Amino acid sequence: MGGFFLISGNDEFAIKAGAGEHIAGLCGADFENNPALEVISGDSETTAPAVILANFTAALKTPPFLSGSKVVWLRHFNFFEMLADAAPQSPLYLAGEELTAFFKSPVPDDLTVVIDGPGLDQRKSLFKTFKQVDGAVIDFYRKADLRDRDYSKNQAERIAQAVRRLKKQIEPAAADFLITAVGSDSGRILNEVDKLAAYTGDERKLITIEDCRNICSRTPEALAWEFTDALTSGNAAAAVKAADNALETAKLARAGNNPELGLISQAVRAFEDVLETRLAMEELKVPKQFGSHYFYNIPEDLKQKYPDNILVKSHPFRAFKLAERAIGFPPEKIAAAFRALLKANRLLVSSQTDNRLILESLIVAVCSASRTAESLR
Repeated sequence: MGGFFLISGNDEFAIKAGAGEHIAGLCGADFENNPALEVISGDSETTAPAVILANFTAALKTPPFLSGSKVVWLRHFNFFEMLADAAPQSPLYLAGEELTAFFKSPVPDDLTVVIDGPGLDQRKSLFKTFKQVDGAVIDFYRKADLRDRDYSKNQAERIAQAVRRLKKQIEPAAADFLITAVGSDSGRILNEVDKLAAYTGDERKLITIEDCRNICSRTPEALAWEFTDALTSGNAAAAVKAADNALETAKLARAGNNPELGLISQAVRAFEDVLETRLAMEELKVPKQFGSHYFYNIPEDLKQKYPDNILVKSHPFRAFKLAERAIGFPPEKIAAAFRALLKANRLLVSSQTDNRLILESLIVAVCSASRTAESLR
């Protein structure tokens, strides 16, 4: 029986990396010089998608020549979505039908097939045919969805895996920085982790938040993270500095006419997390005084009762840091912060007041324990 490997999804970096790992496992690290491997380029800009598929199907039907078996790789096929929308009887549609017909019969014993590329719809007949291939190995790589309740947890696991691969450790605050600053792009995650590993060197195993601030790319996301971190920490001076840096970067990148609104949006999300954490603390009956090890010992009955509780789902130390920050925001202060954010948003949209002054007033209103959102009025 032959082999079949399918790698798709919407995370192109992870798809390419996964395909490369399979090919290396099948053909060795120097796979490009392996005579048993035949590669059909799926991302050619000069060859029509229908021709790419026709060439691939022809390669599948051709017996091995220089060895007793062969591996055929459709590398980085970028046209699955186009194939799904192809008009009946069009060249691309017919090429897809011919490929589907090939896989409705058993894969020959002397053939191993590898297909990778983004956008393969799991609801379509082509995928269902692939799925029915005997012994099929199917990997789907998806970017983390910001709307997913477990987004932060899933991203933290990705970062932890990348760090372990380099025999390093990362403190929770540094992981939080990367989750916000890097987003769901696997390539950027690996790139930033590699930079951090090189920066810390062989002599130091732990990656810290200061390492992230010193070496990670000064992306708009990273600067927005610094702004919201300072804001929710009550550090007005750091928030003003971070806002200045973020706005200067946005200006250089020509990122819209009102980048201040982007900072407001990030701040709203940060205070939504504070509010969710306060509610989570109420559910778990967290006392006003708690130590860094408190969340390692959440009673099992509470874990089972509140499985979606953010403090239950988070790593215990991360849960401690979330709660440590949230405890500084009693309900009335959270309400004042949201009023200040709403007022600032309205002023940025409709007022003639200088945007910098609006942002500074917001920072003072949120960071000062003695003041409320009335400062914006």
